[in-house]
Amino acid sequence: MREESLVSIIIPVYNTEKYLNKCVYSILDQSWENLEIILVNDGSTDNSRRICEMFAQSDNRIIVINKENEGVSSARNAGLDRAGGKWVLFVDSDDYIEKDMVENLVIAAERAGAEIAICNFRMENAPNQSVKNPFGTPISDGVVESITAIQAMEAALLPDAYQTSAWGKLFALEIINANNIRFNENFIVWEDYDFFFSYMRYAEKAVYASKTLYTYIQREEAVSHRKTGRNIEDWKIKSRYYATKNAEKYVSSVTQDPILLASIRADRVETSAYMYLISDDPEKSRKYLSYVRNHYESFRAYCGLKNKAFNKVDRINKYPSMMKALYKLRKKHRK
Repeated sequence: MREESLVSIIIPVYNTEKYLNKCVYSILDQSWENLEIILVNDGSTDNSRRICEMFAQSDNRIIVINKENEGVSSARNAGLDRAGGKWVLFVDSDDYIEKDMVENLVIAAERAGAEIAICNFRMENAPNQSVKNPFGTPISDGVVESITAIQAMEAALLPDAYQTSAWGKLFALEIINANNIRFNENFIVWEDYDFFFSYMRYAEKAVYASKTLYTYIQREEAVSHRKTGRNIEDWKIKSRYYATKNAEKYVSSVTQDPILLASIRADRVETSAYMYLISDDPEKSRKYLSYVRNHYESFRAYCGLKNKAFNKVDRINKYPSMMKALYKLRKKHRK
């Protein structure tokens, strides 16, 4: 009989009573049984808390943390503070996973000596959106690719690939705790992006399992939301800007890989353009504009990058409103 490493599964819960049963049952049904399932109820106002506590009574692997509503980052951090496994997996409470997800990722990571294992996902309510393997292997093959951390970061930034989300990935808790890696609770979007790059600077090897093991359900409402009010869009822009700024700092501290840095700088050029538009501080506005000017060619180069899995990285179509603002800025402030 194999010895199974303990895996901590952290599920932030906020008003997801309609989805929670399916999510938790998909975890309880895992072929990998050595699990620590941490349900973090982030101040739900529906029946989510009661559902969590009923599950805890039925299975001693389940731990429930009840806290005030402070957002998904705070909820995940509360789970990390309690986690005791070798590996950590994040699952959103309105999503669900395949029966062999944990088994596939743990075995792949431990065989390869990798610090992170990544799988593909599907979007249940967007059947026409396909997820592609950035390394060229057909999804249906279920092939496990052993790749470098740099390759894993580059692929995460490609459209239609596995993204920089916290879910769909197996992280080593030792790396997280040794380097005090946590989700930034000031972000209301792109907290996963920030966490992913903060973690990956300490990784050397990754494994990518092309099998689709995670189902993502896209909803208008977030898992949990702390910021409210009419300035919500500005908060989103600021979150994106600082996430990309942090990522550039994290990555440049360990590599000068031109493709990876161009990819991150392309994101930061976009967010710098928006920050320029909303800023009331002349000095900061000059800094945002200076970054756009200095790295605009990186952005253009990234848009034209070719990859064996994708013919073109077409960010102009992906972010039309942002690109319109960027080109308007570029035209107005051309050197």
